[in-house]
Amino acid sequence: MTLVLLAEDDPELVEKYYPDLERAGYRVLHVDNADSMLSALRQSINDPKSGLGTIEIIVSDTILNESNGHEACKEYLGMGEQAQKTLIIGMSSASNNDKKWERIAHEFLCKVEITGLGKTVRAIHDRYLAGYITKRLKEF
Repeated sequence: MTLVLLAEDDPELVEKYYPDLERAGYRVLHVDNADSMLSALRQSINDPKSGLGTIEIIVSDTILNESNGHEACKEYLGMGEQAQKTLIIGMSSASNNDKKWERIAHEFLCKVEITGLGKTVRAIHDRYLAGYITKRLKEF
């Protein structure tokens, strides 16, 4: 089962997103700040046979408890080949935050437009696995 790292600091949204991702067939690991995100990602890379497993998808808010989800993902991309293979989906309440995800995320979601995160992530993931999504935002 594919492991999704959900990086979201709003408890109400976590209550909504977490089970929605599970219903879409994903195992979900939740973190609420960039430090916890990077710690989980390092563990996934350095010890993929641990109980955690390999994180294949990151769904991250732009701002996480006064830290930056997009900056943590950018740092993660420098951690090697496994990081480069990870599907990254950035999200924010403000649609203009998409620019912060350029060259980091494969897709950007505006939270107010998300009606079913699990189905949305499943559709993006399916397109990614089929080879239709090959580049990160604004990557030519």
